[in-house]
Amino acid sequence: MPLSGCRILVVEDEALIALDLEHTLRELHAVVIGPVDNIADARRFIAAGRIDCAVLDVQLGADSIKVLIPELDARDIPRVFMTAFSQTDLPTTWKAWPVILKPMATGDLLRAIEQVVVSRAREP
Repeated sequence: MPLSGCRILVVEDEALIALDLEHTLRELHAVVIGPVDNIADARRFIAAGRIDCAVLDVQLGADSIKVLIPELDARDIPRVFMTAFSQTDLPTTWKAWPVILKPMATGDLLRAIEQVVVSRAREP
């Protein structure tokens, strides 16, 4: 299975989207961490470690996930961003990571996660 055993943190504040993500990732045999709908819980899981990838909604209600980026960088956690808005609205430094537009297709999600996780595994 393509994501077998891959530990993926899901940060999404829309309950239906979070449930759909969780279901989709479990079908792909990933280990889902969360989903969480707020910055504090996301920080707790990031600090606990053992995350292979984070799938992040760009906007959590009034909060932006940009406060999590230094923590993800410090732990070298690859990420995939999700947004219902234009990709051009994202900070330039985020453009190195895949962005999925909502509503997302399972194939797009799988390709994006494989891109960041598989490429990370191939690094020396």
